[in-house]
Amino acid sequence: MADAHGACLHRGAPANVPPLSRRRLLAGVAASSVLTPSIMPSDPDPDPVLPLWREWQVGIVQAEVLRSEWSRLEQVLLQLVSANRFEETMKAGAPEASDLLNIETRQLELDRSLDTLIRRIVDQPSQTRAGIAAKLALALELADPVERADPSWRLVQGALNELSALYHPDLPAITTGRP
Repeated sequence: MADAHGACLHRGAPANVPPLSRRRLLAGVAASSVLTPSIMPSDPDPDPVLPLWREWQVGIVQAEVLRSEWSRLEQVLLQLVSANRFEETMKAGAPEASDLLNIETRQLELDRSLDTLIRRIVDQPSQTRAGIAAKLALALELADPVERADPSWRLVQGALNELSALYHPDLPAITTGRP
């Protein structure tokens, strides 16, 4: 689901949490990419969770691109109509707001798609260690950043790092960062 500014809220973060920076997002995707099947050579068959998880990762990058574009266009519209008339312009569907309304529509569609992917990943049994690791990585991504310091989430992160270390010890530990 998106808020009035097109920010993706389905990830479990409260609305007052600042948006994920592009650098942090790309670092997270890079860190998460260590879980590809190639690092788990003893897994004989690809896991059905992995394509879904990769599709979710692509969707998150798309959401960040939409969020950035929204911010840029929002600033342009604010300069054009002023802050006092911004909401009115958006609600009226004025031509000046068409690009923002288009992004809002695309963001809502993307959020629905990502929510569906999450449900499919939850329902799909993992068949490999890489699939289990992908589910753990997704759980960490969906966790509220404030709650990531809780012992249960630190346990999930530790399990993910241990699983990764067992099968590919040269990879760096996956961290979620403190809130």
